[in-house]
Amino acid sequence: MRRVVPLLLIVLVVAAGVAQAQSKDERAIRALLDRSIQAANSVDPKVIQAIFAEYARPGGPFYAPFGNPLSSTADVQAFTNEMLAQIASRSSRATSPITVRVDKNLAWATYTWRTEATLKDGTRRGFEGRATVSFIREGKNWKIAHWHSSLPATLPLTASALNAEAQRIIQIERDAWEALRSKDLAAIGNYFADDVSIFEYGQAYRIQGKAEVLRGIETWLGDSTIRSYQILDPKVQVLGDTAILSYYFTDTVVTAGREMPHSGKLTVVFAKEGGAWKALHEHVSLNR
Repeated sequence: MRRVVPLLLIVLVVAAGVAQAQSKDERAIRALLDRSIQAANSVDPKVIQAIFAEYARPGGPFYAPFGNPLSSTADVQAFTNEMLAQIASRSSRATSPITVRVDKNLAWATYTWRTEATLKDGTRRGFEGRATVSFIREGKNWKIAHWHSSLPATLPLTASALNAEAQRIIQIERDAWEALRSKDLAAIGNYFADDVSIFEYGQAYRIQGKAEVLRGIETWLGDSTIRSYQILDPKVQVLGDTAILSYYFTDTVVTAGREMPHSGKLTVVFAKEGGAWKALHEHVSLNR
């Protein structure tokens, strides 16, 4: 099934606080972009369809960050309808000043953007990119004739950068153990992704979701204290915005006055969310 991403019309977002355009034509184009931001932040079909009255006839082609080019305004409308069927909410904003240039009956605007959306199945997506929007004058009004929105390519990390990311992840894991030892639930919560899952020793089934994980940890910390721990031979594999940490561990836990040593193996899958590494999945086993 074709993947539909919530990026349509993000090319038309406008940033608050950008200096007001100087000429009459620039002000008219910025007003058009202002109207478009309302469509880019809405899932109301009426609000979104209204923006198509601002498209040139004929208009196109239109280049979205994913999928095939859209050759006409009708294609954009069809793509929009397909997208809206899957999205519960979305927000878009420009992340740089919007530059507008006018040359007689032609004009264009350029800027960078960020968009976030929640799909109806609960999935959340966020992207950053850049956009160029072209306009033509039809009578007394400016119309959208073409837009091109794309995601910047990410260069592979150097060996030193990969090592730095690996050390950062190991430190995050050490900080999580320290948070457990000090019973800092806020710090523990910040360690996990919202949709984290855990295979825990002593549990027959997967623990799913941050709320459930934190409830279990809070209950456990109510009568248990980590006296000491060690992270042994940690290994990190960084694969883009995903990383895998595996290591051996030992700990000593005091429960109801009884001291119990453990040793085992632990694997953590991390995902980068908003530039920060979050634990997405853990698998813990004890040595027997």
